[in-house]
Formats: sequence, C-alpha cells, structure tokens
Amino acid sequence: MIFPPDAVCEDRLMALHRWKPSACCPPLQENEAIVSDVVELSASISEGLAFNKEVTLAISHSASDLKGYEVVVKKLIDKDTNEWVDVDKTVDFRSLSGKGRPSVTMHVRKLT
Repeated sequence: MIFPPDAVCEDRLMALHRWKPSACCPPLQENEAIVSDVVELSASISEGLAFNKEVTLAISHSASDLKGYEVVVKKLIDKDTNEWVDVDKTVDFRSLSGKGRPSVTMHVRKLT
C-alpha cells in the first residue's frame, strides 16, 4: 500500500491476512481461475477506513500470460453467503522487461 502525505489524519492499525483457498474463496465461473492469494485487509475499527486522499493498493499475481483473459479483483461483501463483487477501477500492470511479477493496482478512498 502506498499512502500519500496527509492521506490519514490519525494512526490506525491495519492487518493483512492470507486465506487458505479452502477457507475463503470466490465462486468461480467456467474459464475462471484464481491467480493470486486470497487476502483480507482489515482495520482496527468496524466501520472501515476512510482516507483523505486516494491510497494505492497493489497485489501481485501469477498470470503473466493471460491469453485474452482479464484480471478481476473481487471483494467479499457477505461472509455468510460467500457473496463477492468486482472491484472497479483496477489496473493490471506487467513488467515490460519480462522480469518481476505482474500486479493489479487499485486506488481506494475507503476500505470497508
């Protein structure tokens, strides 16, 4: 995560957890695959975090050759029903030199 100056007005504790695929995973349609770890980014307050400026969140993935497919980031909105939604405004970056891991990047103003 990249926080620009003055993105937060006070210190907050955030935690990043990597889920086992058997514990938490979005339902997959035909021709879909998971190309990164399923991660949970949580805050120390239940109402989530609002930022004064956009914060950049980047997640590396292993889809170096998508062969016409796109990378989609999903957000879990209901743990009980395992309901996920696509995250808007994501950008898939790949290394032009072929070295380094591809990543998907999103700019967020709020984490819930």
